[in-house]
Amino acid sequence: MKSPLIYDQEDFKWNLLGEIYKIFDSRKKRQVMAKNGIKPLNKSVRILRVIIMAIFFSVDVSFVLNELEKRSELQKFAEIYVIPSNDELSRFISQFSGIQFINLVLMILNTRFQP
Repeated sequence: MKSPLIYDQEDFKWNLLGEIYKIFDSRKKRQVMAKNGIKPLNKSVRILRVIIMAIFFSVDVSFVLNELEKRSELQKFAEIYVIPSNDELSRFISQFSGIQFINLVLMILNTRFQP
């Protein structure tokens, strides 16, 4: 049985994930996403947040979706109030190969460190 995803503001791992999420909120990062054909942006950011949380905690995306449905504090932390469906996630991720997806995420994250 998997441990539940319970947000703890004192936990370093949750704070680090929060900092990663902040990167996706900036206008510059959203421009990078738009240039790479990721639309609609709001929905795409929600889906990316779910995927990143799954990767971050080494769990299935479907597990993250279930936890989001159960835990309002997790929704608030992730700023995901409209929870995407498994189908929406599948359609989104199927647009990319594994390498393309990793490169996209790295491109978004790396824009934080460019002048």
